[in-house]
Amino acid sequence: MTADFTKVTNTHIMKQFFTPLLCTLVSLSCYAQPASYFTSDLEGWTGLCECANDPNITWGSVAGAPDGAAKGTDYANATWYVNIPVAFNIDLSGFYGGYLTFDQKQNSSTDQTHVEDIMIEKSDGTKIVYNTPLNPDILSWTTYNVPLIETGWKYTNLAGGAVSYTDFMDYLTNIHVIKIRGDYSSDKFETTWMDNVRIITSLLPIELGEFGGVLQFNATAVINWETITEQNVSHFGIQKSTDGGRTFETIGKVNAVGNSTESNLYTFFDEACYGETYYRLLVVDANNSSSFSKVIVVSGTEISSSDIQLFPNPASSQIVINNTNTAFAFETIIIVDAYGRTVKSIDATGTDNYTIDLSSLAEGFYFATLKNKSTAYSVPFQVIH
Repeated sequence: MTADFTKVTNTHIMKQFFTPLLCTLVSLSCYAQPASYFTSDLEGWTGLCECANDPNITWGSVAGAPDGAAKGTDYANATWYVNIPVAFNIDLSGFYGGYLTFDQKQNSSTDQTHVEDIMIEKSDGTKIVYNTPLNPDILSWTTYNVPLIETGWKYTNLAGGAVSYTDFMDYLTNIHVIKIRGDYSSDKFETTWMDNVRIITSLLPIELGEFGGVLQFNATAVINWETITEQNVSHFGIQKSTDGGRTFETIGKVNAVGNSTESNLYTFFDEACYGETYYRLLVVDANNSSSFSKVIVVSGTEISSSDIQLFPNPASSQIVINNTNTAFAFETIIIVDAYGRTVKSIDATGTDNYTIDLSSLAEGFYFATLKNKSTAYSVPFQVIH
């Protein structure tokens, strides 16, 4: 008898898939978060004008929020920027979905201009830009949270095209310099202060653990994620892209536990996963604030139920698993009981035909899951002695 495939819906069973998944959303503590608080000096920050006269960038001990701050004074009518120091110019791809956050204030309200506020440049001179909705307040601090996702970023200037996910990740990975606008008035001699510059992974009180996905049969993607801690979290929106990450749409919603200091596992099934598909999570708290996860890609091999044979079923002493799909090379076979407990884990790399001894298993129902790094298929079977 040949067994048909079935989707594994037991949350405990899905936990078995977490360890070898393609992508991991690392917890907040795993990345050293670049930051400048200007406590005692400029910490390597410099100024650059889009003109011949660079601004005078100095450090002040009393103007900060709350300690010292960087201060730039304009000597020309053209726009000037502050350049992030070398400590920030690292591979920031691990901060995708996070924020560049900083505080600014200015002393002039006249002739306010609206140009590119943030620039990320690569060593070849190409750049992407972002425009914040507001200029800094006058002599009071304004906090900016610039999202490190592709949404809102443009190529070259504000009239440029929308940045794709793949290009945005390329810029985060290969940063030459980040520039933050310091000049918001067309007047000369105005001053702007800046403080508390940070690259952070999230604004929300949630710590995400592992996040991944595998393709099961019939174009069904199984998306799994874990939270280490949750505080005031409302729900997760599951977003999907079928155009290489250029645009995302929300395809589902999963309610969160809300408040927890223990690990919680979540699962979502997308039954229309065709070809290379990108997924990310939109994390929303009870106040409707939101943040994004990293992006994962699911692009496994589609297999029909006739491609894998498991026999005999029911079985007493052993089962044979035979794979006839040459495009699918499974690496591991995991046997899970009806309670979601792994009873066998077998390295099956390099084989399409495998015999499994069942003599040590109690009578009952089980799942045999064949998997590699991108694809997992589950076959139910019964043991009768």
